[in-house]
Amino acid sequence: MQFKVDNAEKRLAAIWGVLLTVLILFSGGYVYQKMEQQSKIYLINGLENSLKNKVQLFVSKLKNGNGIKHIDVDLLRYPLIKLLENSDNQPTISRNEMLQSIANQYIDNNFLATSFYDRDNNEVAHAGGFSENAVMSFNIESVDNSILLWNDQFTLKVTNEIYYNKVYVGKVISEKNLPKLTGSFLNFDTTSATGEFAICKLQQNDDTKMQCLVNGFEGEKVFQQQPRIVNGNPLPMSHALDGKTGVIYSTDYRNEKVVATFSPVNKLGLGFVFKIDQNELYSPLIDNLSFIIPVLIMLIIIGILLLHWLVTPLISNLISSQKEAINSNKELTKQKNLHQLVLDYSPYSIHELDKNGLIVSMNPSGLEMLGIESDVINTLFLDGVSEKDKDRVSQLFADGLKGNRSTFEFKAPNGRTFQSSFIPIQDKDRGILIVMGWSQDITEQKENEELLRRTQKMQSIGELTGGIAHDFNNLLGIIIGNHDLMKRKMEDGSKLQKNLNNAQNAALRGAEITRKLLNFSRQSEEAYSPVNIDKIICEFKDFIRKSITASINLEIHITDNIWLIDLNPGDFQDALVNLSLNARDAMPSGGRLIIEANNTVLDHNMTDNHNDIKAGEYVQISVSDTGTGMTIETVDKIFDPFFTTKDKSKGTGLGLAMVFGFVKRCNGSIIVYSEEGLGTTVKIYLPRSQSGAEQFIKATDIDKPLPRGKETILIVDDEEGLALIAESVLKELGYTTYRASTGDEALEIITSNDDIDIVFSDVLMPGHLNGFDLVDAVVAEKPDIKILLTSGFTGKMKQKESHKGWSLNLLSKPYRDIVLAEAIRKMLDG
Repeated sequence: MQFKVDNAEKRLAAIWGVLLTVLILFSGGYVYQKMEQQSKIYLINGLENSLKNKVQLFVSKLKNGNGIKHIDVDLLRYPLIKLLENSDNQPTISRNEMLQSIANQYIDNNFLATSFYDRDNNEVAHAGGFSENAVMSFNIESVDNSILLWNDQFTLKVTNEIYYNKVYVGKVISEKNLPKLTGSFLNFDTTSATGEFAICKLQQNDDTKMQCLVNGFEGEKVFQQQPRIVNGNPLPMSHALDGKTGVIYSTDYRNEKVVATFSPVNKLGLGFVFKIDQNELYSPLIDNLSFIIPVLIMLIIIGILLLHWLVTPLISNLISSQKEAINSNKELTKQKNLHQLVLDYSPYSIHELDKNGLIVSMNPSGLEMLGIESDVINTLFLDGVSEKDKDRVSQLFADGLKGNRSTFEFKAPNGRTFQSSFIPIQDKDRGILIVMGWSQDITEQKENEELLRRTQKMQSIGELTGGIAHDFNNLLGIIIGNHDLMKRKMEDGSKLQKNLNNAQNAALRGAEITRKLLNFSRQSEEAYSPVNIDKIICEFKDFIRKSITASINLEIHITDNIWLIDLNPGDFQDALVNLSLNARDAMPSGGRLIIEANNTVLDHNMTDNHNDIKAGEYVQISVSDTGTGMTIETVDKIFDPFFTTKDKSKGTGLGLAMVFGFVKRCNGSIIVYSEEGLGTTVKIYLPRSQSGAEQFIKATDIDKPLPRGKETILIVDDEEGLALIAESVLKELGYTTYRASTGDEALEIITSNDDIDIVFSDVLMPGHLNGFDLVDAVVAEKPDIKILLTSGFTGKMKQKESHKGWSLNLLSKPYRDIVLAEAIRKMLDG
C-alpha cells in the first residue's frame, strides 16, 4: 500500500513525532515500573530484616546450643538428692525445714515460685506463687516439661525430675520471670502504621487452629483458637508453622490484604510473622504518581499537538489508500475462498509434489484417501504405490520433471486402484518449480466394470444356450415320445428293449441338461413367492445325504424364526444340490459338509467392500466343506460358465454358474471364502421378503446403543479394508487400538506393549503364523490377554483339538458393528 505527501520534510517530521510520543510513553512507564520494583524491594527487605531481628532476639532469650535453658539446679542437686532420697531415715521436720530453706533461696534469686516433691509426689516444701490463669501457654517442644506462659509478661515454668542411680527420688517445679523476653516482644519499634508481630503455636488436639500472641499498631491481642485458613486462604502464620520461610501477598486474620514475612523456629515449635497492609506498601508509589502522571500527560499533549500539525496531510491520503486496499483485499479474499472451497470439496485428491517426489500439500479428500489426520504429511508419493507399479510411476514422475504431462493408473499397497496424473508447473524460464497432480480412487469403478463384464458374458451365453436348448428340447421330445411308442410294441426283456432303454435314459438325461440350460438362460417359467427355507432344507436333507458319500458327515444348523425370502423353491434346491456336489467332489477322502442358515442385517461397513450388495435385511445361507480348498485365481473363475477343475466326464462347468444366476435373479449376493488345504465356505445373502419386514422392525435391536469400553485392542487382519472398518468402529466406542496385518507383526506389538487387553484376530493370514498359531504364542507369552477370533469360514470346520476351545466364540465374517461391539465386550467381561 502506498500514499503520497507534499514534501519529504513533513513526512520525516511526522515519523519523528510518532517516535517521540512512543519514547515518552515508554520512558514514563519504565520509570514507574522501576520505582515500583525498588519500593517493593525496599519495603519487603525491611519486613524481612525486622522479622529476622525479632526472631533472633526472641530466641536468644530462650535457647542455647542445645535448646531451652534449664532453670539451674545443678549446684543444689547433691543435697536435694540426699534430702529426698533418704527421707525415710531423716526426721520429717528437719528435712522439710532444709528443703524450705532451699526454696526460699530460689525466691531470693528472682524465681516467682518453687516447690519440692518427694518420690510419692507429695509436696514437702514451697515458696512464692505460681502464675495462675495464664492468658497463653506454649509447650516448648525441644525440652520436656517446659512451658512458656504469658500473662502481661513471659514466664518459664520448668519441671526437673531428680534421679539417683537411675531411681526416681523426687522433683522440683520452678517458675521464673523473663523480663528481657517480655521486653523484646512488647517494645514494638517500627515506623509502620499497620505493622504487627505475631507468635503462634499449633493447638495440641487440633492442627487446624493456632494459639497466637499479636503485638502491633492495635496493641496486644491473644487468640486461643485462631483458624489457620480464613475464607479459603491460608494465613501467613500457617506457612511458618509448616516449617517454611518467605514473603507472601495474602490476607490476615482480619481478612485484610497484607504483605507478610514468615519464619519458623522448629526447636521451639513456634512460628513468627511480621506483616503490614498492602495499602501501606503501595502508598509511596501512589505519592510518586502524583508527580509522574501530570508530567506524562503534559508530554503526551505535546506529542499529540506535534503529530496533528505534521501528520494531518498524510491522514487523508492514508484513508483513501486504505479504502482502496480494503476493497482490493476483499475481492482477493473472495476469489481465494472460492478457490479454496473448490479444493476442499473436490472429490479428487489434489496434491503438490516437490522435485524429490515428497508430498508437500494435499486437499482434504487426498488426506482422507491416505488416512492422514493432520496437515503434516511428510511422505513420498511412491510410498502409496504398489511394488509392481512403482518403477512405471517413478519413470512417469521423472518425465514430469522434464516437463511432460501424464495420466496413468496404479494399484496401492492395500490393493485399491487409482487413476492419477502428473502436471509439471514451470517458471518463466521453463524450469520446473513443482509437480501438481490429482488422483481418484477407481476401485469400485473397476469392480463394477468387471461385474458388468461377467454379467454381460453370462447374459450372452445364456441367450445362446437358451436358443439351442429350446430347439434341442423339441428334438428330445420327439425322440422320447417315439421311444415310448416303440417300447410298448416290444417284448419285455428283449435285447432291442434293453438298447431302447439305454437310448431313452440318454434322452432323459439330455432333457435334464436342457432344463438346466433353460434355467440358466432365464427362459424357464419361474414363480417367486415368500418361502421358509427351513422347511425346504429339512425336507431335502435326505436327498442331499444320498447325493454325497458315506464318508462325508452332513450337518445342518438353522436358526429359529428364520425369515421368509422370495424365490423359486426348485431353483433353490438346484443351487443347494450343486453346492453340495461340489463340496462332495472336494472331499474324496471324506470330511464334513455343513449347511447353515441365519438372519442377518448388513450395514454400510459390511457392504462397502462388496459393490453387488446393498445394506439391509438378509437370510444368510452358508455351505462349507473341509475339502481341498481353492487358490485365489480359481475362486475368481468358478462362476464363469463352462469353467471346471474336474475331468470332462465329471462336470460341465455350469453348476456354479447356475447358482450365480439363481442368486442374481433373487437380487442377492454370493461370497466365497477358500484356503488350500483347509476347505471352502460359500455364503449366499438373499433379501428378506417384504411381507415380514414390519415384524422385524419391531423385534430387532439395530438402533440400540453399542456397548463401549476403554480397554486396548490389537486388531490382526491381512485384509486392510476390514481391519480399518473394525478399528474405526472400536475407536468410536472409546477403545484404544493397534493394527497388525500378520501374526509376526502382532507378536512384535504384544511384546513391546504391556497395555493390550484383548487380541481380535483373523484365522487365515499370510506368513507362518495363522490365527490359531498366534493364539498359542499369545497364551505362552502373556496368558492374561483375552482372545477373539474371526473368519469367513464357519466356526464348525475342522481344526486341531487344542484349538476347539477358541472357536466356540468365533465371529463369522462379515459382521455388523453391533455384533463386533457385543462380542468384544462379552469377551472382556467374561
